[in-house]
Amino acid sequence: MTVSEQKHHLLIVDDEAELVSSLRRGIAHSLKHVSVDGRTDPEDALRLVREQRFDLLITDVRMPRLNGLELLLAARRQWPALPFIVMTGFPADFPRQSAEGHGLVSYIEKPFELPSIVSMIDGVLRKQVDGGFSGDVILESIPDLVQLFSLSNLTGALRIRNAGDTGVVWFDRGAVVHATTTQRQGAEAFYAILGWDSGDFDMERGAVSPTLSIHESPTALVIEGMRRLDEAQRASARSGGPTRRGSLRSFAAPTENAYDRALAPLRSVEGYLGSALVDSQTASCVAHHGQGVLAAWSSRAALHGDVVRSHDRAISGTEVASELDDIVCAFSSQYHLYRPVPGRSNWFVLLVVDRARANLGLARMATNNVARQINGQ
Repeated sequence: MTVSEQKHHLLIVDDEAELVSSLRRGIAHSLKHVSVDGRTDPEDALRLVREQRFDLLITDVRMPRLNGLELLLAARRQWPALPFIVMTGFPADFPRQSAEGHGLVSYIEKPFELPSIVSMIDGVLRKQVDGGFSGDVILESIPDLVQLFSLSNLTGALRIRNAGDTGVVWFDRGAVVHATTTQRQGAEAFYAILGWDSGDFDMERGAVSPTLSIHESPTALVIEGMRRLDEAQRASARSGGPTRRGSLRSFAAPTENAYDRALAPLRSVEGYLGSALVDSQTASCVAHHGQGVLAAWSSRAALHGDVVRSHDRAISGTEVASELDDIVCAFSSQYHLYRPVPGRSNWFVLLVVDRARANLGLARMATNNVARQINGQ
C-alpha cells in the first residue's frame, strides 16, 4: 500500500512541458489516490498555489522569471507547512538529507526514473513534521537553506535569528562569500550558524556582500561544519552534557553521481590538475573534480562558459560547415581543453593539465572519449 485512502493533491512545476506531462501521467497511474496538476510557467503555478491548497509541490530549480527557491518561499508564505520536492539537473555535492529525514524539502537529481520519484512522493506524503525552522520556509536545518541558495545560483543575503543572536550569510551566484554573527565573521561565523537548530529567517535577493572573507566551496563549508558539530556532540556526551537536538548526522556523506563517474577517466591523464562538466548557457557546474583552478565552481563556471560562448559567436558568421571538435587554451603553465558534448546543447567537458607534463594529443583524445560517454548516458 502506498499513500493513504485520503485524496492528495500534487502540483508539478517545470518549464519542460514534456516532462510535466509525462510525470503527471506516470504519478497518477502509480498512485491511485493522488491527483496531479502541472504547470510550465512558475508564475502561473504560484497563482494556482495561492488559490487552492496542495499537499505537495514538485518543482525544478532554475526556471525563467521565477526560480524554484523563489517559488518555494512565496508558496510557503501562503502555506507554511507545504512540502516540496526539488528536481535539479544541476547537482551540488552537498550532504543530502536521507529519505528518512523529517524536513519539508527533498531533492531528486535529473534524470531520474519514475519509480524513484513515486517512492519519494509516497514518503513525503506520509511524513510527520516536528519542529524545525519557521518563517518564510520551515526547514530541518541550515544546510537545507544553503543548498537551496546554491542550487538556485542566487546572489543575496540570508538572515537568520536564533536565541538572541543574528547571523547573515552572503551568496554570490550560489557561492558562500561572507558570513557574520554578533561575535564572529567569515568561515567561523558560517560554522556557528550551521550549528543552530531553531530560529527564523528571511532572504534579500540581490544583496551584495560588504567583503569577501570565504573562499571555500559550499560543499567544503558544510562538511567541515558537520565535522565540528559531531566533535562537539561527542565531547558533550563524554562529559555527561546534553546532546543537542538537530544533529546534522541525518545528512549522508556526498555521493558520486553519474557525471562524476564519467569524468573519472580524465584523472589518469598525465599532468592532470582538474576536470569539470559545465553548462555554458546557465554558467553552472554539473560535475567537477580537482583543486586549484577548479575551486569555487559556483563563480568560475561562468568564466569557462564565456570562453565557449565567445568562440561560438566568433565562428557564427564564418563559412566553416564542420562541427567544433575542441578548444585549447594554452597558458604558460597549463592547458585548458574544452570539448563540447555531442547531443547535449551547451554542455562541455573541461580538462586542465600541467603544460610541462601533459601530452596534448592524448589529453584531447581523453576528453573526446569522456564527452561521448556522457552523451550516451
